[in-house]
Amino acid sequence: MKRNTGLKIIAASLIVLVVVYFFLAIYSPGAGLYIRAEELPDEPDNFVDFSQNELEKYPYIQKAVSSPGNEIKVPYEDKDVMKNIGDFGKMLQSNDTMFLKVDNKYYNVHVEWAD
Repeated sequence: MKRNTGLKIIAASLIVLVVVYFFLAIYSPGAGLYIRAEELPDEPDNFVDFSQNELEKYPYIQKAVSSPGNEIKVPYEDKDVMKNIGDFGKMLQSNDTMFLKVDNKYYNVHVEWAD
């Protein structure tokens, strides 16, 4: 009788562990869209020059430039934010570059999805 109770406890524990693992595998708090700006030591061949006032039109890019090397999480559920990021990307693409100049400093901008 005691042996069956012990097996039931072990089986129940395994089921709980599998369920917890399943939900942890689905829930990824780090998943989402991130922007990171890296400050460059030298002037790149091609870049887009921004003033601080012009950069205010792109608040998540401005946050990334204000803290180079740090990943800035973007609320990708917000359509206006995503349109803003898309417009910024199109502007850089139309200038055939991923480099910015802001206040005599140069930055490489990365936009990345994390799973």
